[in-house]
Amino acid sequence: MSPDWLARITTARHAPAIGVGLLALAATVPLLYLRPAAAAIAITAANVLAFATSGEPTVAGMAAQLIAVYQRVKGTPKEAEMRRLFPERFKILDTL
Repeated sequence: MSPDWLARITTARHAPAIGVGLLALAATVPLLYLRPAAAAIAITAANVLAFATSGEPTVAGMAAQLIAVYQRVKGTPKEAEMRRLFPERFKILDTL
């Protein structure tokens, strides 16, 4: 017989929360384990899937997306273009 807490978290009414939680993890964890290009692709895919399923991505997922793009373009010729497109965001990231 399974514990009561396990039965409660696996019921159908909690399934959307579990799905959003897994998408949130999929949108943030790649920063720890993947190189910047691969992390940016994985995070983008997770954010698109989160947006398609729940209508809005998580705040952590969007922050991870921004950090992945920052890591990807820092020190390259595309950095100037990205700074022009997102000046406020790059100011915040430069202070971190």
